[in-house]
Amino acid sequence: DAKSRLRPAALLGRALSQVGNGDIDKAKADLLLLKSEATTNKYGAGWELKADYTLATVLEEANRPEAKQAFDSLETFAKNYSSREDIDPADRAYAAELSGLARLAKGRVLIRENRAPDAQRSFAQILGDEKEVPAVRAAALVGSGLALQAQNKLKEAQFAFAKVRVVYHAEAEPMAEATYQLGVVCEALGAAEPRGAALAQEYFKEVAQRYPASRFASKAQEK
Repeated sequence: DAKSRLRPAALLGRALSQVGNGDIDKAKADLLLLKSEATTNKYGAGWELKADYTLATVLEEANRPEAKQAFDSLETFAKNYSSREDIDPADRAYAAELSGLARLAKGRVLIRENRAPDAQRSFAQILGDEKEVPAVRAAALVGSGLALQAQNKLKEAQFAFAKVRVVYHAEAEPMAEATYQLGVVCEALGAAEPRGAALAQEYFKEVAQRYPASRFASKAQEK
């Protein structure tokens, strides 16, 4: 029954299962169906937002060209919901969070498309938005460093990653990524960075020890 309380969770679960099987098109179809049914059957704004966000991230991870458009759509949709007074406050907060995440993701997509200068401008806009939450601004500063790194502006990238550690030290995941990338930059600078190899190993060790739950911990351990 499409109106069952279990229906949206079942659709989401099926979509994620399709992703696990490598069938992105079937997953996309299920997520679009979930969003449509969430609107028609009034499952709540949370399910509409979850469908949009999951779709965009699935497309991004699969390197699909429509990922940026999906994040554009998510950002617009989430911004609209975050300002509406007729929906649950928790859903409004979730919408505001997703709007910020969509902006971040679009910048990373631009880096993968070899459009690092455009990505840098995108991250700069987020950093200039005083209404954005600290976690998103921290991630934008990491993104700015990645964009600089992609342009081989290693010293500028190094400064951006170091600034994350000073300004946003309370944000665990951006801290882990910034610290890991500092190690990568030190390796890349080679002789241009005094004690570069030793410093890189210190950064990798810090990530592995201080942020074991981070997705960068295993990468740091491999270094």
